[in-house]
Amino acid sequence: SSSSYFFAGAAISRSLVRVENLKKDSLQSDKIFLDCLEQMGCEVAFKGNAVEVKGRKLRGIRVDLGNAPDIVPSLAVVAAVAEGKTVIENISHLALKESNRLEAIVKNLNACGIRAFSSGDSLEIEGGNPKGSVIKTFDDHRIAMSFSVLGIHTCGMVIDNPACVTKSFPNFYSELDKVYGV
Repeated sequence: SSSSYFFAGAAISRSLVRVENLKKDSLQSDKIFLDCLEQMGCEVAFKGNAVEVKGRKLRGIRVDLGNAPDIVPSLAVVAAVAEGKTVIENISHLALKESNRLEAIVKNLNACGIRAFSSGDSLEIEGGNPKGSVIKTFDDHRIAMSFSVLGIHTCGMVIDNPACVTKSFPNFYSELDKVYGV
């Protein structure tokens, strides 16, 4: 699911990103994330062994991510800048990850001025114009990476423990900088 952050960056910044080694018939959650982005308005094109995502005007969606929990934080930050409401369903198990990801997402989106709440099994996000904030990662690498991506769109984003990304993607910030110059 590491490519979801770069796809989310393209969606949020309305730019183009190309990721190698992801096939159209992949069973990885990255492929599910691409389906979500396409529903939200992005252009997604598979070209051989690569995929390109072009960000466009985004709209909220309703989606069941029970089988793809690792992409929920990435989708949540994209939903923060989409027009309308996004509902992500069947995700109660996110409370049992490295952090309570449902709570972490809601608290951080609210801190950014985005209306979000969790009903235990779902997450609702009303898109808008997020503002910079200090992001509490709860030592969760996926929260840190997702909200770092939101910083592409939103000035003043501060990640309280950026080093927690070393759990899954030690060079995340250098790769994000190569693509988006953050």
